[in-house]
Amino acid sequence: MRFLSAIELALFSVLLTPSTACLATSCTSDLRAYDVEVKRDLAISFAEATKLSFEACVGSGSSSRCQTVQVVAGMLGTGQYDLVQGTVSELASGNARIEAKIQVFDGNTSSPTLVSLRAADSSGVRILEITGQVRWEDEACHPKPLDRSI
Repeated sequence: MRFLSAIELALFSVLLTPSTACLATSCTSDLRAYDVEVKRDLAISFAEATKLSFEACVGSGSSSRCQTVQVVAGMLGTGQYDLVQGTVSELASGNARIEAKIQVFDGNTSSPTLVSLRAADSSGVRILEITGQVRWEDEACHPKPLDRSI
């Protein structure tokens, strides 16, 4: 068994920067999920809002993930694997409010992740479109989102 000399240890610690810190820590290959919040008051009645289809998308182009969910008993997304989950509630005015969480996974610190939520009525007329970007903080193993709402 060979031990590193003091010079070799010093050289190794200089080479071990935050971007290569995974060499010394136990990074995993699993994806980390984070919630991005969306809260909006809609200019339509609660009754109309419960009939909308909501589509959440994360990413852009061929690497994007999208899911369409319906409002069921005031809830968006009913399963633990839904990309979007949340509620549609009635305001005192009779209009609707949407509060949702869209799941994003480990991102790239060099480019933000596009996140969107759209709603359309049964005729396909778009009622709502919210788009934002999630920027990522540089972490040794798993970047964390700097933006948690759009």
